[in-house]
Amino acid sequence: MLCVMLLALSMSSCMQPNHLRIMSYNVRNCLGMDSVLDYQRVADVILAANPDIVGIQELDSMTLRYPGKVALSELAERTGMYAVYAPTIDYRGGKYGHGILSKEEPIDWEIVPLISSSEPRVMLLVEFANYYFCNLHMSLQPKDRPESAEIIVDKLAQLDKPVFLTGDFNAQPDDPAIAVFQENGVLLLSDPTQNTFPANRPRITIDYIMYKPDAQSAKYKTSDFRVIEETVASDHRPLVVDVDF
Repeated sequence: MLCVMLLALSMSSCMQPNHLRIMSYNVRNCLGMDSVLDYQRVADVILAANPDIVGIQELDSMTLRYPGKVALSELAERTGMYAVYAPTIDYRGGKYGHGILSKEEPIDWEIVPLISSSEPRVMLLVEFANYYFCNLHMSLQPKDRPESAEIIVDKLAQLDKPVFLTGDFNAQPDDPAIAVFQENGVLLLSDPTQNTFPANRPRITIDYIMYKPDAQSAKYKTSDFRVIEETVASDHRPLVVDVDF
């Protein structure tokens, strides 16, 4: 059975009222484009962006690849944020998956299995006082992604608060999976014309921040979006969006 780890760490600051800064970052285990493993460098990128919450993809936990290291714990300790980890596979003596960091303490969390014809994939769903937050890393197989998108939109329709969704979707803007989200009321907050991969010379967009309103969500609006011009710390560039409500 998949397990979830929550690290209740001291927060560096509290979430500003009426404002939420959301970040999505595929960190490739904090292995940079220069082939240097550097947790502090990735933590510094996060700290500089100052998000209230960040969805992070590609995280080892106690594998032989990085003995004794839990990547999300390393980042949580360096940023002073809470962490929730969702392992997707057993890998080299440990786990491999994705997670979140947040300034606000999570209320609850759930792992939602997705479709994959090769490596297992899941969505991490975390509940906070005023919203839900989802983070995912979708399949590399094109035929899997629309089915996973259907599972996700069905799940989001059951929730009673606004939902923010981040991740590496492995899907370009014209992918059928992206159409499934848009046809079911899941809105793009990030700009798909701003490429995210590879970090040194981004040519495509496969990372997104999305939003599923609830009945009260007319109060929410995007005030700023940017792709951070970080070219070394990972092979993806991080995304940041500001939401006011």
